[in-house]
Amino acid sequence: MKNFLIIVLCCTFWCIACTEERPGYYEGENNWVQFYYLWPVQNPYIAPVHLPYEGYMPSLNSTKLQDTVYFRLHLIGRKSNQPRKVMFESYETEMEYSYYEPAVANVNYIAFDDPLMKPYLTIPGDSAYVNIPVIVKYNPAISSGYFQLDFKLIDTEDLVVGDTCLMKGRLKFSQW
Repeated sequence: MKNFLIIVLCCTFWCIACTEERPGYYEGENNWVQFYYLWPVQNPYIAPVHLPYEGYMPSLNSTKLQDTVYFRLHLIGRKSNQPRKVMFESYETEMEYSYYEPAVANVNYIAFDDPLMKPYLTIPGDSAYVNIPVIVKYNPAISSGYFQLDFKLIDTEDLVVGDTCLMKGRLKFSQW
């Protein structure tokens, strides 16, 4: 009987301990957003997540007019149940290779302030991580080329940029 009681108590405590707690969204003054990065930061730019294979570069042509690459954001702060807005801003910097050209908003990619991107730049209230798409487009005015899009997180009313080492993203793509 004593063994049975011990087994019942252990099973009860085990069931209580195995409840799922969903992470809430973050609220308050100390809320940050930054790119999610698994490996030690040796590069000042964050690479996309969920690529088909390592070293994948989106490539567009007349039969493939657009491609989508996702960047993961990580939220830090106190819980909330309200959706929050994040925002990216593109900027020009030195090209990684001399044959790269800077990507042009609404020509080579859908601009971050475009109404089409608005729903994707909203993080749901019950999320600690979110994948934000960057949509690159085929430009029929040119025959071929390599492009580089450099962008960074910027502060919004809801969230401020966290670690400055994890605020810049870079996407390289080509067109044939």
